[in-house]
Amino acid sequence: MNLITGANGLIGSYLCRYLLQQGEKIRAIKRKNSDLSLVEDIKNAIDWVDADITDILSLEDAMHGVEKIYHAAGFISYAKNQRNNLLRINAEATANVVNVAMDKGIKKILYVSSIAAIGKNVNNNIVTEENKWEGNKNISDYSLSKFLGEKEVWRGIAEGLNAVIINPSIVVGAGNWNQGPCKLFTTVNNGFKFYTEGTTGYVDVRDVVKIAYQLMNSSITSERFILNSENIIFRDYFFMIADAIDKKRPGIKANKFLSSLAWRAEAVKYFLTGKEPSVTKQTAKIANSTYYYDNSKIMKALNYQFTPIEYTIQESAKYFKLYLQTGKFGHLDF
Repeated sequence: MNLITGANGLIGSYLCRYLLQQGEKIRAIKRKNSDLSLVEDIKNAIDWVDADITDILSLEDAMHGVEKIYHAAGFISYAKNQRNNLLRINAEATANVVNVAMDKGIKKILYVSSIAAIGKNVNNNIVTEENKWEGNKNISDYSLSKFLGEKEVWRGIAEGLNAVIINPSIVVGAGNWNQGPCKLFTTVNNGFKFYTEGTTGYVDVRDVVKIAYQLMNSSITSERFILNSENIIFRDYFFMIADAIDKKRPGIKANKFLSSLAWRAEAVKYFLTGKEPSVTKQTAKIANSTYYYDNSKIMKALNYQFTPIEYTIQESAKYFKLYLQTGKFGHLDF
């Protein structure tokens, strides 16, 4: 039996689909009020259990009879007021999963971390799994929370836990168009006018899932792997989305100065209205930063070839257009 946390999220929902296709038995954690829109068509094939990763007692019940755990649950936010929630869900709850798993004798855990948890070398824009984490005032609360979550997994490994960590870059695919990385399609569709020339990594959600499954069923343990298909300039990524959904490309370059004005304006709006900012100091900084994520370690370990991101965007665009017509979410086929 496989246990999946975060099964109703983007990565988790694709994990469920792929494992079911492989003939695997799945148990998934959900809260009583969880939105199951992304797994609506397969929810009856999943053994659901009401639990919360922040609650140890409910985790103990959820892990009964489980052999493997895909820990994909997490919280993404760059809003300043979400620090406590980020630490609670991404770090403290991961410690709970690790502790209960060791107590239950779980055979293996795969932890879905993020490239945000990997250290950035100020003298070298190439990011590998060996980069050393160096905390400073510019680190986002999200990055810190994922780094601390990883530390809990490494602690478990030091205590005998069989585990492996994946660090996906920005995940691309068809999902909930109102949240996470999928929301960029909605943003561009609504006439977003700005672009930046920073660079980051992108990966097809199906690649993340396939690699996760291969790692889980391999002898590989006590390792972390960057999952990244391509490093793309933000401008080019926005342009690819605009072209795929037949919208005008963003035409205004937002340099560091313009970006700083944007996040400050959003901060004022949040202060006055309480509405979550669409641009924060951290997201503005990320959008103007240039990092290249090295995927050679996972390609060598599994002899894996990643899906080109432009192809993923074109496929996803079909489901985005369908969503605009029907209001229903779709998913990419494996």
